[in-house]
Amino acid sequence: MVNLINRLNHGLDLAGNPIGEPTGFSVGVGVNPGAINLDEELRRLDWKIEAGAEYMITQPVFDIGVLERFMRRVEHVRIRFSAASGRSPRTATPSS
Repeated sequence: MVNLINRLNHGLDLAGNPIGEPTGFSVGVGVNPGAINLDEELRRLDWKIEAGAEYMITQPVFDIGVLERFMRRVEHVRIRFSAASGRSPRTATPSS
């Protein structure tokens, strides 16, 4: 999908044929800082960036340690970044 949008933004279809006026889509991708296999997730992110991604948005992160580890691993990345962070939902405790 990123490849297709990038081509359209350059005035080409998927086969490389001119489409006339280029589109003006923003190209954003998702990334999961808490992925079980972070190395694979980062390989996928690199591929998305090479394909034309302009920014990334994380899946929700509830553990600051997970986010910090991820940020250290992507500090070389030169695209915009937005982290979806939050607090863990409260659980009800039985009253005594």
